[in-house]
Amino acid sequence: MANNLQRQITLDGWRNVFVKFVGVLDSSDANIAPALALSDLRNNDPSGVLSGLRLNEVAWSVNGDITAILEWQAATPQLIVALTDSQRIKAGKAGGFLPDQTASGYTGAINLRTTGYPGGRTVAYTLSLNLIKLYR
Repeated sequence: MANNLQRQITLDGWRNVFVKFVGVLDSSDANIAPALALSDLRNNDPSGVLSGLRLNEVAWSVNGDITAILEWQAATPQLIVALTDSQRIKAGKAGGFLPDQTASGYTGAINLRTTGYPGGRTVAYTLSLNLIKLYR
């Protein structure tokens, strides 16, 4: 068997996006770039252009010794958050996690990678993201 990632976009509204990632690692760490691209979503504002996403909330369960890492895609990827164990971060009231849209190579996409794969074992992770669309 090979590593597997499934992505489910459960809401793609004018403003809100909910997406769930479920990954199973059985051979190596994952490096999915992009795991979620802006082209995967609808541009629902006829007067604007979808230019990025703000991460308002993330809930996760990561088993084993791995770390799941979310990054904004750019020439030098911008770290959003590194996730271990199981928890939830609600960052919306504080403005959420925002990308630097002026960074070189910024695309608006979100990358997903893992570190710490313990060879010879199967480990899994689930990430649920609550995102807000950014228009310009």
